[in-house]
Amino acid sequence: MEETLLPELSPEARTAQDRLPPTAPEGYRIDLPLAAARLAAAIAAPQWSGLFVAVDYGKSWRELAEETPAGTVRAYSRHRQNNALLAQPGEQDLTCHVCWDWIGEALTAHGFDPPIIESQEAFFVNHATPVLSRLTAAEAGRFSSRKLAVMQLLHPGNMGRKFQVLWARRPIDIAYPPPVCRRTPPRIPG
Repeated sequence: MEETLLPELSPEARTAQDRLPPTAPEGYRIDLPLAAARLAAAIAAPQWSGLFVAVDYGKSWRELAEETPAGTVRAYSRHRQNNALLAQPGEQDLTCHVCWDWIGEALTAHGFDPPIIESQEAFFVNHATPVLSRLTAAEAGRFSSRKLAVMQLLHPGNMGRKFQVLWARRPIDIAYPPPVCRRTPPRIPG
């Protein structure tokens, strides 16, 4: 497997062309996580009221475009990170950061309040303190798998700072029909 440079931007990348930096050094790479914004728009398009929550690795567009000139794409094989993206096709996972700005724009375009972004640790501590307190009290003095899982989610050295939570509300409006429970995710347009 090898990397191929295209003579021009793909149609999908052209949709973000006006946001790209006007100049870039040789070898500059950028992640264009456009599918996440399309998915957010597809979820937000139907008229429903409530809370949208997304949890992932994320950065602002400025951070993606200006502060990570090598991109944020990384490969994981057997729980180890590497930068050899094309080394093991089909045998390693590839991941990159989502662009919180684009997801937020998709939500506000569909009537959501401006989104808030918090570290996963802050989100749980700020919004789930009663649940965390009950869990801590119920399992005081023992070290259970449930308690370990919560510690991994909250601890800043584990997932607490690495993952972020974007959340936004769309005000309740009685003109909206109630939300429909789906067994399959909505189709991403495009």
